[in-house]
Amino acid sequence: MPPAKVMIVEDEAIVALCLERAVRRMGHSVSCVVDKGEDAVIQFERQPADVVLMDVRLKGDMDGIEAARHIVSQRHIPVIFLTAYNDTATILRAENITPAAFLSKPVDETQLAQAIAEAMG
Repeated sequence: MPPAKVMIVEDEAIVALCLERAVRRMGHSVSCVVDKGEDAVIQFERQPADVVLMDVRLKGDMDGIEAARHIVSQRHIPVIFLTAYNDTATILRAENITPAAFLSKPVDETQLAQAIAEAMG
């Protein structure tokens, strides 16, 4: 599998940094790291990625599910949702976008690597 260009959308700085390091260890590049849904939509237009790691709950007015909906409407790409909230309502909202994966926080690096590989497969 060739290296992927990954966009990280995460509002907790330490989690974003850990994700960025993990993605780079896997041999992929990071197109950008943002902490708001609105910024994710704007940055995706400027720096398209091959896959998006998207936190569900974000700073700002747009949550990760809504941001993913906007991004996928621009270009059909895999979105991997990351969340500490596994309530049924959140999962059902996210499922409407047909995510490549739905990973619980804290994210296991092996599961993340597998999810990215399957998304790019």
